[in-house]
Amino acid sequence: MSKHFYVYYSYEEFGRGYIGSRGCKCLPEDDSKYYGSFWDKTFKPTGKIILAEFDNRRDAYDAEVVLHKFYDVVNNLHFANQSRALTSGFTTEGLSTFKGRKHSEESKKKIGAASKGRKPSEETRKLKSKQMSGEGNHMYGGTHTPEARERIGAAQRGKIIEDWHKERIRQASKGKKHSEETKRKMREAAQSYRTAEYRKKISDKLTGRKLSDETRERQKIAAKKRCEMQKLDRMVKQSNQVNFLICLWESDF
Repeated sequence: MSKHFYVYYSYEEFGRGYIGSRGCKCLPEDDSKYYGSFWDKTFKPTGKIILAEFDNRRDAYDAEVVLHKFYDVVNNLHFANQSRALTSGFTTEGLSTFKGRKHSEESKKKIGAASKGRKPSEETRKLKSKQMSGEGNHMYGGTHTPEARERIGAAQRGKIIEDWHKERIRQASKGKKHSEETKRKMREAAQSYRTAEYRKKISDKLTGRKLSDETRERQKIAAKKRCEMQKLDRMVKQSNQVNFLICLWESDF
């Protein structure tokens, strides 16, 4: 008998939830007694939603990986998952050891007292800025080696800027205006990219050029990520019930 593979969301009534993938010989809707292989024994699910069905275990597992990342199940208090699925297995990396716990009032007061008034003075900030400007900067007059550039690129590749970080950047830039000199330079730089001479120069450089195996691999990874995001969009649309239950959980507490 062939197996059926699916991704599910099991949940407590007015409580937490759990996202997992499953393969069974019966139809997914008939697999009502299975709620997941979770470690947290305090999690007592009473219901289950089938989020999506797949033809093979690999696709079901890939969908679980995408959903775990999307909902950040390791650190999200709405979920009982204590590890996150990866394409190579499961990981507890990034798991907060403080998940589900709260600081006591005494601890909050101590933390607040220790952090209070720590904002550096304007003089200190100017001094640090001066120390790191011009010749005081350790990279002054130098450039990164190709190896260093690759390490920096690898560390930044695939990173997603969180909403709180975007907001900090927006607030820091709020009210700032470019000088007329800066605007002129930006206009000149933009115009240089539009000239026929510049386009021909780029075209000549790329003509007959073959992509390296490394570049092809990067493009392959990027294409796979796009497919994952498209799959995520479809699954998220089908998992509106999950979001509804989370909202219900929040309103109850």
